[in-house]
Amino acid sequence: MLYHKIFQIHKMFFSKIKNSLPPGEKGLSLKGFTLIEVLVSTVIFSIIVACVFTVIIIGDRSWHTDLGLLDVHQQARQAMHGMIRELRQKSANSSINISANNSEIQFYITNVTNPVRYYLDNETIMRQHSSQTRALATNVTNLHFCCRSASGATTCDANCTNSTEIVYIEVNASKTSRQRTLNFNLSEQAHFRNE
Repeated sequence: MLYHKIFQIHKMFFSKIKNSLPPGEKGLSLKGFTLIEVLVSTVIFSIIVACVFTVIIIGDRSWHTDLGLLDVHQQARQAMHGMIRELRQKSANSSINISANNSEIQFYITNVTNPVRYYLDNETIMRQHSSQTRALATNVTNLHFCCRSASGATTCDANCTNSTEIVYIEVNASKTSRQRTLNFNLSEQAHFRNE
C-alpha cells in the first residue's frame, strides 16, 4: 500500500514536470553530465592540483636549503672575522704555535699576559683565553692553520717563527638540511699589524 502511494506521488510529480516543458520537448529531458565529462574534469583537476603541490614542495625545499646554507655561512664568517681580528693584534715578540695536525693555534695579543687559543672540538670552533672558553661556530668539519713568512715559504710546523707575517686559515663547514648536505668552504689570511 505504501509502495503504491509513493508510486502515485512520483507519477504525478513527473507528469507535472512533463506538462511544464515547452511543446517541442514533451519527452522527459533532464540534462546532466556524462561519465566521460566527469572523468575528463577529474583528470584535469588532478593535474592542476599535482602541479600546485609540486611548486609548493620545491619552494619549501629551496627555502630550507637556503636557510641552512645561510646559517652555516654566517657562523663560519663570524668565526673567521673574530680569528683574523685577534691574529692581527698578535704581539710582535711572541711566536705562533700551531698544533701538529694544524687544527689549533695559540698566540699572544699585545699587552695581554695569557695566550689566545683557537681549536676545533666536536665540529665546533672554540676560543679559549685565560679560563674563558666560548663557541664561535658549529657544524665545522675542518679547521686548518698555516704560516707564511716574508720570503713566501709556506710552513705548517708546530711553531711558526718570528718572521711569520701571514697566517692562512681555512674553515670547512657542513650541515644537513632536509636530507641534503650543505657544504661551505672559507679561507682567509691574516697580516700582522704589530710586526
